[in-house]
Amino acid sequence: MDNPFLIILLVIGSVIYKIYQGYQEEQAKAKQRMEKLKRQVQADHPYPENPRPQPAQVKNKPIPIEHIKMEVPDYYQQVDEVELVRQRNLEQRRIAAQSKSMKEMQKQHQPIQLQDLDIQQFDLRKAIIQQAILERPYKD
Repeated sequence: MDNPFLIILLVIGSVIYKIYQGYQEEQAKAKQRMEKLKRQVQADHPYPENPRPQPAQVKNKPIPIEHIKMEVPDYYQQVDEVELVRQRNLEQRRIAAQSKSMKEMQKQHQPIQLQDLDIQQFDLRKAIIQQAILERPYKD
């Protein structure tokens, strides 16, 4: 016992070694517990490991195009008819406005005014809605 520093160093080293051994034992016990829990969960698991059987391959026969009948619902045809009628009415109004303005111009020898030809009126509500749609923030 000639060097007290060496004795203290040996005591500290043995304490650290004991702590390290205890840590290794706890790690081994934890590993065993985890393996035991895995086995228990696998035994209690009600589903097999491959839950979905592979579906049988079904060969689809191509359908000949000649036998396919395309039927257009009536409401599509009605929409087209309504749009055609609306376009005809607008065209008739435009032609009537042009002929009226031409007659007036011949009588008065004055240039055609823009107000006579303008059939559609400015709709403020529609303009505000369109502006809000165009200026809305982009969202993903």
